[in-house]
Amino acid sequence: MTGASLFQAVLASQDLSGVAETTDFRIVPEFWLFVAAGVLSVALAIGIAIFWRRISKDHDRDTR
Repeated sequence: MTGASLFQAVLASQDLSGVAETTDFRIVPEFWLFVAAGVLSVALAIGIAIFWRRISKDHDRDTR
């Protein structure tokens, strides 16, 4: 039995009835954790950038 026919046999034995029903958010909870972590990291980066620009503007004003 070759690798391709073995793969086809494994696929044929699997129950793929629930694959199309991916609207249940409990399937991949880690995905939403990664999304939340990404959003928080972007918000933190924007906040640091704004804070840094304000500090550097104040510093430029003091040195002139």
